Amino acid sequence: MPKQNTGSRKGSVQSKDLGPHAVQIEPDAEYMRYLTRLTSSSPELKKGGYIIKQLSINDLEAKNRCQRCDSRCVCKKPIAATVSVAQNVADTLPNVRVFDAAVSGSAGSKGRSTPRTNESTRVKSCPSNTGENSAKLSTKALGKQVAKDINEHQKEHQGEGKFRCNWHSGEIKNKVWTCCNQHVSQPGCMHDNEHLPREFSLKEMTVRFQCYNTPRAHEYFRSPKLIRSAVALDCEMGTAFDNEPQLVRVTLIDYFTAEVLVNHLVWPDVNMAHLNTQYSGVTWPQLKQAQRDGLCIMGTGIARLQILKYIGPQTIVVVHGGGSDLSALNWIHPIIVDSHLVEAAYQKAKQEQEEADRESAEAERQWLEGGPGPSADAGKVDEKKEKKQQTI
Repeated sequence: MPKQNTGSRKGSVQSKDLGPHAVQIEPDAEYMRYLTRLTSSSPELKKGGYIIKQLSINDLEAKNRCQRCDSRCVCKKPIAATVSVAQNVADTLPNVRVFDAAVSGSAGSKGRSTPRTNESTRVKSCPSNTGENSAKLSTKALGKQVAKDINEHQKEHQGEGKFRCNWHSGEIKNKVWTCCNQHVSQPGCMHDNEHLPREFSLKEMTVRFQCYNTPRAHEYFRSPKLIRSAVALDCEMGTAFDNEPQLVRVTLIDYFTAEVLVNHLVWPDVNMAHLNTQYSGVTWPQLKQAQRDGLCIMGTGIARLQILKYIGPQTIVVVHGGGSDLSALNWIHPIIVDSHLVEAAYQKAKQEQEEADRESAEAERQWLEGGPGPSADAGKVDEKKEKKQQTI
């Protein structure tokens, strides 16, 4: 395990920025190799909630929320329209049968809303052609998708009182909704089967949500001398008017020297529902005072530019559960050490090792007691396989 530098002449042991509890770490080759081994791969980062590539148009549209309940509301084609498409395809493709359950009703239902007809469920056979096999495959896949959509649609609407959109029409006063006199934690008193998406242009969604990769020093017109080998990042977020996280504070520290590089409040880009003060520690008086004093970063984009003064593509960024932090900054970085992911991987490996040890101990116990044990069972399986091969 690499050791911390507790007596270097080149720099004081205690950081002048963070006080007597901050200890410098010697950034030698051994420690850098150790730290690099803790970085997560792209699939691991994606699984941990990180954005690893720029958002597509579909990704940006998926960010839209309902203006009543603030839930995600990706626009989908109605089930009836999907079934109609399946029927049209069935009428044009030869010698192909479309899912009866998809067109006429879900399989296994006790009753049908409409009687089954012979129209559009089957197509009369005709001479085969070169595209027949591909037509069968494409229509079969379409039929499965239609059946899946119908099944999801029925699940969403089955049962009483289960609606896709639930909201309150009143306001909150003294932690009570004025529309129904219920506590703020209670679900909506108004219901609808469909969401009402907010009206945003693609440009607005891009400005607000698009993420950007770490640029190289010459692309950003910054001095390479400012780039650090490793930094520690932490962000605080409030909640925007549409229930999206919004950056309100950013802190960046040099990992090895404990020098505070950035530590500022961030003025939100959009109207806020609240600043999440209980967890973020940020209040409106603090924000307004920082704005008056000229110490507040005005917007997420400028906050990202501030931290990128010290970060290059090869800089190691140390975070704890940093997926939300990087998303709040609209930032993509490839080299991340997330202590939350590191600990989770360690606990998983530890659990697997304990299970393997228990199985080994159980097998040894059965062997000592003269029982068959797992190895004997495996031997029996091998004998059966050999006999089967001999008969063949």
